[in-house]
Amino acid sequence: MKARPHLLLFAALSIACTGREPLHPPEGSTPDPSVSVAPAPPKRVVLSIVGTNDLHGRVQALPWLAGYVGNLRAVRREGGGGVLLLDAGDMFQGTLESNLLEGSPVRDAYGVLGYAAVAVGNHEFDYGPVGPAATPASPSDDPRGALEALAKAAPFPFLMGNLRVKATGARLDYPNMPASVIVESAGVRVGVVGVTTEKTLETTISSNVQDLAVEPLAAAIAREAASLRQKGARAVVVLAHAGSKCKHFTNDLAKDGCDANEEIFNVVHALPKNAVDAIVAGHTHAGVELPGRLILDVELGLGHGGAPSCWVRRRAGTLGAAAVRPCRPCAR
Repeated sequence: MKARPHLLLFAALSIACTGREPLHPPEGSTPDPSVSVAPAPPKRVVLSIVGTNDLHGRVQALPWLAGYVGNLRAVRREGGGGVLLLDAGDMFQGTLESNLLEGSPVRDAYGVLGYAAVAVGNHEFDYGPVGPAATPASPSDDPRGALEALAKAAPFPFLMGNLRVKATGARLDYPNMPASVIVESAGVRVGVVGVTTEKTLETTISSNVQDLAVEPLAAAIAREAASLRQKGARAVVVLAHAGSKCKHFTNDLAKDGCDANEEIFNVVHALPKNAVDAIVAGHTHAGVELPGRLILDVELGLGHGGAPSCWVRRRAGTLGAAAVRPCRPCAR
């Protein structure tokens, strides 16, 4: 069978760190305290966010991704920058090679690739208990045992910020499955929040999630983003397994045929201003744009989406889009 084109989406964040270069007087001289010396401008650190989503077990796409990310990391290292590799969910279910081992080939490959964090999508619940049965066969079976096992053995966190236990209202909390996390790249602390679509309970095997409830995405994101800022995050990235679709990518929603009534658009409009800096979206298997905002959505391995490149410069504690180029394939 002819191989389909593999596409990857990424955005580069240019962040001006608060640290400043020390100023030294000429050797042997004494500084004049009456002379005011302008401080050096803050150093600029370039972080590339590589966002993937909806792999659905297609491990054959990952060797190409490994080469691309390796080259990008080498380039960023030369300039003192870094790369954050993130995924917005639906990683495991969908191919024989992944399903037979309940997603562990993808998890292990992601570990080798150096993913910093991933979001839990609706299809992460499809495997049910550990073992061949997709649903609990007895009351002692854990309906989410396979997902728990995947996360527990992963070298990166599975983020799950808006799923709650229906009976208590408490957030669903498993080992290595927090709502958000702070990761560091090139000395910059970046907060990452993970949420899943409000349709999650309708779009997986119902018996595996019947005791759960879904919190609105914007409320969960806003809460976690505020907490991450308080903990020292310089920027906040959302991994949202929710999306929309656009037919073209020219930064004109009307002309580009974007479905502005879909979930990710509603989430963005509901968020407080400057609450987050970038969103890696997913679920709809289609590219998304929102002029003036950084939303990344591509399905790795199927040929949807492209590689919009956004440079975002940090000034006075916020990030603002400086330029957005149209989507384009970055590999064929």
